[in-house]
Amino acid sequence: MTLLKVENVTKNFGGLTAISHINLEINRNELIGLIGPNGAGKTTLFNLLTGVYKPSEGSISFKPQEESYELSGKNTSKIGQKGIARTFQNIRLFKDLTVLENVRIGMHTEQGANIFHSFFRTKEFYRTENEMTEKAMNLLKIFNMEDKAKYKASNLPYGDQRKLEIVRALGTNPKLLFLDEPAAGMNAKESNELTQLIQKIHDEFDLAIVLIEHDMKVIMNISERIYVLEYGKKIAEGTSQEIQKNEHVIRAYLGGD
Repeated sequence: MTLLKVENVTKNFGGLTAISHINLEINRNELIGLIGPNGAGKTTLFNLLTGVYKPSEGSISFKPQEESYELSGKNTSKIGQKGIARTFQNIRLFKDLTVLENVRIGMHTEQGANIFHSFFRTKEFYRTENEMTEKAMNLLKIFNMEDKAKYKASNLPYGDQRKLEIVRALGTNPKLLFLDEPAAGMNAKESNELTQLIQKIHDEFDLAIVLIEHDMKVIMNISERIYVLEYGKKIAEGTSQEIQKNEHVIRAYLGGD
């Protein structure tokens, strides 16, 4: 069943067309790769799908349950509440807060206690706080980071900061998770560990994942389908085997003659 449908989406910045008439579909629980050379429009597309930008043309519909929602023009918080989360190319953590606090911040849309309970510190407030902490710790355990819960985010190694961003995104309980170059800056060992974690998340959580990544080993090993962009246009889609044999993709991106 289709979870996200993108129809003829275009994004213009003045006289520059960054994304042109993109059509794609993401099904429930799929793991999708999105590749293309630098400047192909991958992050711009992510920004359109998560409300950072508004499309100049086209529509984006999201169907986490029975009802379908039009996302075009909605802001990031509204889209997040519907069940879409993301990470960014550049790490965006609250560096002076602890690992646990960073994850809990990602759970604000799930918090049940209202202003009354928060102000008067009622039993409901403390119950909700304890539930959030327990959920955050359980997520950290999946990434083997529970022993670092009290560390400042700024004191984590680079690879752990990358993983913490993913944990925080999972804290929002998404149905669709966008990962923007999660292996950027990692060595081969860290990339391999991250690949296994992404596969584990996909297998254990009820969500779809769309992954931008320049590490072809990561993309080809875990993607069920791959979309390829070039100069803001979709030039191919298919399985990893199909993409590796596509002559247009080879010429445009994979380095063929």
